[in-house]
Amino acid sequence: MNARAEMRRNLCGGLVAAATCVALASCKGTGGPPTQQQMPPLPVTVATPIERPVREWYETTGRVEAVEKVDIRPRVAGHLVAVNVADGAQVKAGDVLFEIDPRPYQAAVHSAEADIARLEALLRKSQADVERNRRLRPEGASSERDLETAVWNVETAQAELKAAHARLEQAQLDLGFTKIKAPVEGRVSRRNVTVGNLIQISPGDSSILTTLVSIDPMYVSFHVDEPVLLRYQQFYWHTSPDVRPSEIRKLAIPVEIGLANETGYSRTGVVDFLDNRVDASTGTLPARAVFDNADQLLTPGLFVRVRVPFGEPEPSLLVPEVAIGSDQATKFVMVVNAQNVVEMHPVELGPVTDDKLRVIKKGIAPGDKVIVNGLMRARPGAPVVPHAEGEAPATPGAPGGPAGAAPRAAPEKKG
Repeated sequence: MNARAEMRRNLCGGLVAAATCVALASCKGTGGPPTQQQMPPLPVTVATPIERPVREWYETTGRVEAVEKVDIRPRVAGHLVAVNVADGAQVKAGDVLFEIDPRPYQAAVHSAEADIARLEALLRKSQADVERNRRLRPEGASSERDLETAVWNVETAQAELKAAHARLEQAQLDLGFTKIKAPVEGRVSRRNVTVGNLIQISPGDSSILTTLVSIDPMYVSFHVDEPVLLRYQQFYWHTSPDVRPSEIRKLAIPVEIGLANETGYSRTGVVDFLDNRVDASTGTLPARAVFDNADQLLTPGLFVRVRVPFGEPEPSLLVPEVAIGSDQATKFVMVVNAQNVVEMHPVELGPVTDDKLRVIKKGIAPGDKVIVNGLMRARPGAPVVPHAEGEAPATPGAPGGPAGAAPRAAPEKKG
């Protein structure tokens, strides 16, 4: 055991001595204590902001609505004898969709016509009685009372005849209601009843035979935030003082929409309605735009992305979205100055364009070199080696490298 302990002490002593020799040799070779080697400047990809006119947009979401929507209901009761429309079919205004058994209503028409004929005969008799009493009155063959009764009979017959004509008109209307027609052009939903069912008139949804919606054009309903509404009012109402919200169609404010399977905005319409009050619970104003739908791709209830422009396009500076960093609530970009040193520029952001570039309202100048690749490695005040995308970075210390950066020293040769 003593021999083993002695061996361990000798081994530890040798290791300590070796480490001491290495440290002394290092100090001797450098002429002083060891120093940390300086890291070279890191390469970063930079790009100058793109200058071009950009129109600012208000973006939100909306829903497609039919301009006309009708629940097809019966106006008279009876047995359904014909269904002349298929589920989901497109129909024109006036097409007969359903037919109710017309025979009871045809009988009511005949009864009303017969009642009119009877009352017309009674009226002729009453008028003849009046004329006869007037002839006999001077001779004393007719009394004043007889004449008054005859006149009253004429007036009564006229009133009853008028009521009979009204009953005939109602009977004819009911007969016409046995043919249920499409009030507008559009497309029907599925049929809720089939031939042979007894159709009843009720206030609930049970009496709905089908639903008809128009196809072209279509509405898109959306909501405008209160700050955006005030901005639009300031722009449009001042530029067109004679136009007010009740005449919003005259402004022809363009609206663009994109479907859920689209990346852009494929359709353009115009605003045709603004509500008369802001919803206090949401701080938004309901609005609506109208769109052509000749291809019938817009379906009621469909979700769409909506954007409305703010005025005309204005000159703007744009950078790629990847160049923008975030520090809590502050947005910034890293810019390489003339000395190839990184500077952090807080910026005010604008909208994103269709080609995924971000408008910068404040914080950069047209000629700035904005870091678009290597943003995570760049630190404010640190030197870098900037290069454009697709170009190789310059060698540090060579022409084009960062100012004041010395080339790395070659390692010493031993011996």
